[in-house]
Amino acid sequence: KELVIRLFTVGISTLGVAPLFYMVKRATGEGHVGVIAGMLYLTLPMAVLPFSWGITTNIFGEFFALCALAVVVGASDRLHPAHPAFWALLTALLVALLSHPGVVQLTVAAFGLISVMWLWRGRAVVHRRAAAWALVALVVAVGLSYALYYRHFVGSMLQTFQDIQAERAGTQAGQVRLRVGGSVADRSLGLVVSFVSTRSEWLVGNLRAFWQEAQAYYRVWPLVGAVPGYLLLWPGRGRTRKRALAARLALAAVGWALAVVLFALVGLLLNLYVRYMLFALPVVAAGAGILLAALWRRGSYGAVLALLVLAYFAVEALALWHYRINYAFK
Repeated sequence: KELVIRLFTVGISTLGVAPLFYMVKRATGEGHVGVIAGMLYLTLPMAVLPFSWGITTNIFGEFFALCALAVVVGASDRLHPAHPAFWALLTALLVALLSHPGVVQLTVAAFGLISVMWLWRGRAVVHRRAAAWALVALVVAVGLSYALYYRHFVGSMLQTFQDIQAERAGTQAGQVRLRVGGSVADRSLGLVVSFVSTRSEWLVGNLRAFWQEAQAYYRVWPLVGAVPGYLLLWPGRGRTRKRALAARLALAAVGWALAVVLFALVGLLLNLYVRYMLFALPVVAAGAGILLAALWRRGSYGAVLALLVLAYFAVEALALWHYRINYAFK
C-alpha cells in the first residue's frame, strides 16, 4: 500500500511535464523550448523535495491545476460549452479543488486572477467571451466541489478557525509569539522554524525565510530569470495568432504568480502558511526555460551556458533523490 502511494505520487508529479510542454510549445511555437522548460520542471529542487515530504494531496492538486492552466492557455479560443475544451477545463478545475485545502485556495485565486486579467485585456490576448467562459468554469467547479464535498464539514472548519481566533484573543495584552521560518522545518536545507516575541523580529525573520526558501527550493535564479523569460514573450505591435498565444501565456503566468505572492503575504500577515512555493513550480520552470532557450539561440556560448545550467540541476536532482529518498527518509 505504501509503495503504491509513493509510485502514484512520483508518477503524477512527473506526468505534469506533459501539460507544461504542451502549454509552452503552443505559446512559443517551438518544441525545444517546451523540452527545456520540462527539464527544469523535473529537476529543480522544488520538483524533488516534495517526494520526501509525502505530500501526495498537494502534488495531486497541483497537477490538475497545471492541466487546467494548459487548457486555458492552449485552447482559450475554444472555451464554450459546445466544445470539449470547456469540459476539460471544468473537470481539471473540479479535481484540483478536491485536493489539499492550500491548493484549493491557490487554484481559485490563480484562475480568478487570470480570468479577470483576460477580461480586462480583451481581444489583445483572448476573446472576452472565452475569458468569461473560463471564469464560469471556475465558478461552477467551486460550486460543485462545495456541494459534493466541502458542505459536509464546512462547519467544523469554521469552528477550528474560531477556536484559533479565541486562543489568540486570550493571549495576555502585549504578549507576542509569532512563527517565522516558513512552513517547513529542515535544517539540511537551511530552513529553520522558530518563534519570536517582537514585530521587528517577525518581519526580519520572515524576510530571511523568504530568501532561504528561494535558495532551498529554486536556487534563486530561476525565480528571477522567469521574469525576463515572460517579457520575451510579450508581443510588439499588431495582433497575430502567434502573438496572442504568447501574450496569453505571459498574462496567465502573471495571474498565477500574483496568487503565489498573495498567499505568501497572507502567511506573513496572518502567521499561516501554505505551500505556495510548490504551486509556483510550473510557471517558474516555464519562464526560466524560455529564457534559457533564448540564450541558446544567441550562439555557442549561450548554448553552452544553457546546457551547463540544465546539467547542474539534473545532477543536483539525482543527488537530492539519493540523499532524501533513498537514504535519509527510509
